[in-house]
Amino acid sequence: YLKKYNDELKIYGPSPSAIHRIKNKFRSHITIQAKSRQTLIGGIKSLLENEIYTKIKRDTKLVVDIDPYDYS
Repeated sequence: YLKKYNDELKIYGPSPSAIHRIKNKFRSHITIQAKSRQTLIGGIKSLLENEIYTKIKRDTKLVVDIDPYDYS
């Protein structure tokens, strides 16, 4: 799905990764789109501090990749 976080930040996902499961661990990804790099980084920091980080389980590993080469 698509969530418009604010006027400058759009969030797509979560959706399964290309390789959805490895060694019984599940993977998914979220794509965040912004008009500028500064807005993107500020939005990611805000999401991590206020929304995402407080809702994930303790045994969940979270990796942030800005400008990924691929989505695998």
